[in-house]
Amino acid sequence: MHQESNREGFITSSSLFYLLGNFVGYYMKKIIDAVKFHKPEIVVLMLGTVYLLWYAWTGLGIPCVFRKVTGFRCPGCGVTHMVLHMVKLDFRAAYHDNPLIFMSIPFLLFEIILEEYRKYRRSRMPVWNNVLLFTYLFIVIVFGIYRNIYGF
Repeated sequence: MHQESNREGFITSSSLFYLLGNFVGYYMKKIIDAVKFHKPEIVVLMLGTVYLLWYAWTGLGIPCVFRKVTGFRCPGCGVTHMVLHMVKLDFRAAYHDNPLIFMSIPFLLFEIILEEYRKYRRSRMPVWNNVLLFTYLFIVIVFGIYRNIYGF
């Protein structure tokens, strides 16, 4: 294994980038394998994990395109920080980063589980669920407008 150490025994930055490159390469192979087996949920989860680890280690994140173009915060702004705070079990800060998405996590998990169950049973989405999803979409849009007017 390739590791350089300075005399104090700490791993140098070149070794850290080598390890990070191997880590990302390993996950990219796993992502490609998941795409081959048509598992988009796994791909999204793995890409999200790689992105969060990258952001936690380097501090370099993907800027919000909506905010860069319009200057307004989108309904999803703050999700990266929210997840990082949740990993640290700092739920108050996670709520502050994006209250709507934070409070929506149980609903979103329910929808993911319901969708997997629906695919397993090969059934159509019920009408009540379509209404629920459109209601949630409406709430997300209202939240996006509200947070830009009142600075929330």
